[in-house]
Amino acid sequence: MALRAGAEVADLEFMQFHPTSLHLPETPRWLISEALRGEGAVLVDHTGRRIMEGVHPLKDLAPRDTVVNEMVRVMKDLDRDHLFLDATGIPPDRLKERFPTIYRHCLEAGIDITQDPIPVSPAAHYMSGGVVTDMKGRTRVKGLYACGEVACTGVHGANRLASNSLLEGMVFSWRIVQDLQAGLNECREGLARAGGIGFKYRRSRLPVDIRLLRRFLQQMMLDCVGFRRSRESLEEAEAFLEKNLEVLQGEYLSPQGFELQNMITLAGLMTRAAILREESRGCHYRVDFPGQAEFWRRHIVFSLRDGRVVWEPRPVGQLRDSSYDWALRHGEGGE
Repeated sequence: MALRAGAEVADLEFMQFHPTSLHLPETPRWLISEALRGEGAVLVDHTGRRIMEGVHPLKDLAPRDTVVNEMVRVMKDLDRDHLFLDATGIPPDRLKERFPTIYRHCLEAGIDITQDPIPVSPAAHYMSGGVVTDMKGRTRVKGLYACGEVACTGVHGANRLASNSLLEGMVFSWRIVQDLQAGLNECREGLARAGGIGFKYRRSRLPVDIRLLRRFLQQMMLDCVGFRRSRESLEEAEAFLEKNLEVLQGEYLSPQGFELQNMITLAGLMTRAAILREESRGCHYRVDFPGQAEFWRRHIVFSLRDGRVVWEPRPVGQLRDSSYDWALRHGEGGE
C-alpha cells in the first residue's frame, strides 16, 4: 500500500524464520520459546538423533539462522515436514514451573512435553525490511509514517536481534507522535496530496477462488522462497506469480480481495530481491551462492516509477536518498 502511494521499500528478502513453531494445523503457528532449548531441550529427527551435533560448537544454542538452515536441510533429506524438540531430559517439575504456558498449550493439543517430544518446524517470523523511513518514522510521502515490523528504519541489518522489535515499536512510535504534534496540519495536507491512494468497490470476478489462491500462494512462498533458496526455486515462484498477475487488475468488494493483491505484490518484490542478491547474508540464504559477496553489502530499494516497479542498490549507511530532504528540513530529525 505504501509503495503504491509513492513510498520506497527495502530489504524485503530478509525474512527471519523462528526455528521451533508447534507443528500442528494452527493458524497462526504457535511459537515454542527458544528459552526451552536454553534450559536443555534438544532438536532431534524421527529416529531420536540430535541434528545439531557436529554442526556448530553451540549445538542447539547456535544462532537462529544456523539452526533453521540445518533443520530445513535435514527435513528435505528425510522428506519430512517437521522434526522434534525433545525436552524430556529436563526434570518434569522444572519444565512445568519454568514453562507453564508451553506445557499447558501442548497438553491441550495432546502432547505431554514431560514425556513426549514436541513436533516442530521453522516458521516465517519477522521481516527485517519494509517501508523506508527516516529516524522519525517519516517516509518519502509527505505525511505518511511507518514504524514497527512494516518499516525499514535501519535498526536491523540482514538479520535482527530479538529486542530490536521493541526498539522499533516503542521508540519510533513515540518519535512519530512527537513529530505529529509538531506538524499535524502539514501531515494532513501531505496525505491529501498523496497520489495513487484509492479504493474501488465494484466486484470483479476471477477464474479462481480467492481463498484457494491465497493458500496456494502461501505454500508456494514457503516451498520456493523459504529459508533455503536457489535461482531455480525463485524462478519457479516468479512463474507462479506471473500466471496470477490478473489478480492485481481486479476490483474487489471484500477486504480479502485487496489483501490478496497486497500479498501477491509483496511476494513478487520479495522474490525479485532474493533473485538479485546472489549471496548468502543474514536470514537470506542461497544454496547456489553460500558465501557473502562484498558488492551486495548494500540495500535493495524498490519504488514505483511511471506505473512500473524499479529497483536500485544503495550502500549501507545510505538507505535514504535525497527524497528524504523534506523530512530533514522540518524539525531536528534525520541521521
